Amino acid sequence: MEQMSNILEHVCTIFTVNTPGCHCFLKIFLNAKGIKQDSLSAYLTSKREIIINAKTETSKENEIICREVQNKLTVPENVMAENSKIMLLLNGLLLIDIPYMSFGSSKPEQSRERNGITLQECESSIQNEHNIKLENGEKLQTKHLDRHETIREGNKLILMIPLDENYKEENIKVTVVQRSVCITITNLDYSIVKQNSNKSDSKHLVQRTYYKEYEASDCIPDPESINFYVDNNRLIVNLNITKTSQLSQIT
Repeated sequence: MEQMSNILEHVCTIFTVNTPGCHCFLKIFLNAKGIKQDSLSAYLTSKREIIINAKTETSKENEIICREVQNKLTVPENVMAENSKIMLLLNGLLLIDIPYMSFGSSKPEQSRERNGITLQECESSIQNEHNIKLENGEKLQTKHLDRHETIREGNKLILMIPLDENYKEENIKVTVVQRSVCITITNLDYSIVKQNSNKSDSKHLVQRTYYKEYEASDCIPDPESINFYVDNNRLIVNLNITKTSQLSQIT
């Protein structure tokens, strides 16, 4: 099975225009390999936020391992998130197909390769899909990684992210994908599952992974400069940035 640290991570984004009519769509692909359709759910919390959840359960000897992954997508302002279509493709990719309100002159950047999956594979995979219903989740409460404070000091970018509990630093992963700073936090919960009288109690391990991208629209974060720590239930991320205007002058 695919490693849970890779589940629901961003693979690529494609901007398409259908003719005639110039209907525009933003197609976001996430990695859902090894996840069944009935283990995926999607919620719309506002016109710009889509939450994707994935769950798996496996048994190993006398232990039941449950894993939960969540990815919260913040989409552009000029899209109709409420009309999104979410499809699990046969190649294991999860497609979020979002219509644009109007044709824009600028197109989102396309990610050419992620986790060994090429853009060509994304473009050719949109067939024989299984639809996943997008629920209205306005009342859905998600405290993980939702609110953050950003500080810019020269070429330094500082993210201060409140956490709902004091996570261990070894369970936190910070990466950079294009202009986005990606935070992955994994939490392990242990409990005892009561069996019937003929069987002994079974250990129950729940692994929850929360994934969130923070986009820096006018700068390029340096992945080699990442430094983070947890202080008083807050995740502090420090890294260097290069402004896009400076980058264009260099090139």
